Amino acid sequence: MKRKIQNDIDLKEKSVDEAGIIVKDNITSMPDYGKPYISPYLTICINHKGTAEGEYDSLPVHFNPLDIAVVYPNHVLTIKQTSKDSRMTLVMVSTSHFVTLSNRYLHLNRFKYETNPSYHLNEEQYVSIKSIVESMRQISKLDVPARKELMTSVFDVLIQMIEIFRQKNTKEQPMSKIRLSTQFYNALVEHCLTERNVDFYADLFHLTSKHFSTTIRQETGYSASHWIRLYIVAQSKALLRNEPNMSLQDVSVKLGFNNQATLSRFFKRETGMTPSEYRWQFEK
Repeated sequence: MKRKIQNDIDLKEKSVDEAGIIVKDNITSMPDYGKPYISPYLTICINHKGTAEGEYDSLPVHFNPLDIAVVYPNHVLTIKQTSKDSRMTLVMVSTSHFVTLSNRYLHLNRFKYETNPSYHLNEEQYVSIKSIVESMRQISKLDVPARKELMTSVFDVLIQMIEIFRQKNTKEQPMSKIRLSTQFYNALVEHCLTERNVDFYADLFHLTSKHFSTTIRQETGYSASHWIRLYIVAQSKALLRNEPNMSLQDVSVKLGFNNQATLSRFFKRETGMTPSEYRWQFEK
């Protein structure tokens, strides 16, 4: 059942940027149910109790007890409901700190292309993750010059454990190099509002379109054009939902479409409804 909106967490709070990494406990609700938001932070979410349902880049996701998720910056997340007994812990990493970490640890990039960013922990794994987070919680309370460095060191252990458990639980192979799909995602965030042709992205990496597309499909399970469309749809939904007073023409321009009609045709083809119909469902 849908929860009453509470202010358990502000995903844009200054404390994240100031601290670099923060731990927030006893999260029982999320802000703005049904409203898409794009967090600038890398967020690790550990679900202790209850369930949550929503969408991740317009695809349905379900979050169950002992699930852990790594939500990458710039993805569109919509929480539709949480159960009454829901209780979660969030570890949030600021944008600037994340850039430093992602350059140091390739496995952080593992989650850029997860259509469902969560997986299930067994009891032993869950206890291990909790103990690491507890260490981070205690360090965050220290008033010492080395606090940020200590937090980063323990966070490194946390992200390493998350990757080890994921490989074990999902039978996936560890990353040995930066995948093309990771580089593609970075290019997508930078160029997608103006460039939506697969050839453009293939050219960026000096590859033929066929080689580029084949590699992206091998690494992610989906075609490059799928990810381009999905990214645009997710950005479109977030803008239509979060900017109710913006005209459809202005929405079209902001999203890089030539006109409102072009946006409407694209949106209708991808979602089965027009931009106006999508917006109207939130005005009832």
